[in-house]
Amino acid sequence: MIKVPGWALPAILLALLITGVLYAGGFMMLQSYVTGTLYPAYSASLALSPGDLGTAPVEGVPQAHSVDEMESLDRFYLEGKVYLDGPEQINGRNYYEVELENGENILVRVNRDQMEHIINREYRLPIGRWVPLTVEEAAQVDNPFLDVSDHYADMMGDFDQVMTEGEFFARHDYLRYLNIGAVALFLVLYIAFCVFFWQRKKRKLAARMDS
Repeated sequence: MIKVPGWALPAILLALLITGVLYAGGFMMLQSYVTGTLYPAYSASLALSPGDLGTAPVEGVPQAHSVDEMESLDRFYLEGKVYLDGPEQINGRNYYEVELENGENILVRVNRDQMEHIINREYRLPIGRWVPLTVEEAAQVDNPFLDVSDHYADMMGDFDQVMTEGEFFARHDYLRYLNIGAVALFLVLYIAFCVFFWQRKKRKLAARMDS
C-alpha cells in the first residue's frame, strides 16, 4: 500500500478547490463571450444568400411535383407531407420521408428552420436539389414505403456545415486553452501547497526538538 504523506492530502484538496472555483468562473465568462460575441460573428460570416440550398423558396425557383420533375430541375422546392418521427439514420445524419402531392415517397435532408408549416403534416420545404446516395448510404436505407431509395432531395446545402452554438463552443480553441490552463494551475498550486505544508511540518518538528 502506498502511504500518502500527511501534508499531501490538504495540498491536493486546496489545489482542487481553488482550481475548481477559478475554472467555473472562467468557464462562465468564456461561455458568455462565445455565445454573445464569437458565435454571432461566426454565424454572420456563414450567412447564406436567398436562393441557396436550404433557404426558403424564392421567385424563380419552381415547385417540383414528382420525382421526374426533380430529376429534370437544377433546383426546386417541395410541398408535401413530412414524417418527422423516426427519421432514417444514414451515417449518423437524419433523412426524413416526404410524401409528395402525387403520392410518391422520397427522402429529404432538410434545414428544418426553413420548413414552413401549412397544415397537419403538410409543409413547404426549402430549396433543394436531387442527388444520389452512395452505394454504402443506400444500403442503410430501411423504409419499404419509399419509391426511390438511392436518391434524396438535399435541402440542407451549406447549412450542413454550420455548427450549433454548443458544437462551436465545444470545438473552440479558447475552451482547450482554459482546460490546459486549469491543469497547469492545479499542478502549480499543488506543488506550492506541498512545499508550504512540508516546510510547516519541518518547522513544527524543529520546534519540538528545540523544546
